[in-house]
Amino acid sequence: MSKLLKKLLSAALFPAALLIVAKILGLYLSTRIFDLDWVLRSHTSEFFSIELIYTDSNAALITNSYSNLIMVSTILIGVTILLFQAYFLHDSHQNPKVLIKLIQFDFIMWLVDSKTLYPKLAVWLSFLWLSTIVSIVQTIQSTTYIGIAVFAIVASIFTTWLAARDFEREIHLYIPSAKDLKL
Repeated sequence: MSKLLKKLLSAALFPAALLIVAKILGLYLSTRIFDLDWVLRSHTSEFFSIELIYTDSNAALITNSYSNLIMVSTILIGVTILLFQAYFLHDSHQNPKVLIKLIQFDFIMWLVDSKTLYPKLAVWLSFLWLSTIVSIVQTIQSTTYIGIAVFAIVASIFTTWLAARDFEREIHLYIPSAKDLKL
């Protein structure tokens, strides 16, 4: 197995687990906060043998919407942290004043390099887009509020744009553009 694939797989473990935990936590919290009635049903002949059934469709809509919102927001927080590191704590474009402040406040460990930052960012963005697709599909099926899907789409597009912008800036540090060469 290649080093890049190993790095991507190891970077995917935490966000994958976080995605699942956030969805389950969202289901639990929305059920408890809105005091919704539900039952567990099991089928021994099916692959997913246990189902969570709500007594009315409105309860299912509320629970699914809030769990999707928590799922998207949780992954969005992770992407935002990585984007913050990419823009302000990336070792290739460090301002000496910022570096001194990081040392003063003992935040030097927050500095990251390209070899670890960009694979993590790509994985987290992939999970953000996955949760966005889940929200869109469930909105089409009328099992999630449309606002959740719109929020997920806007957040995914914006964070992807920010990541691409930073990656382009990183590339131009190592590979000069045609106007920089002035041939």
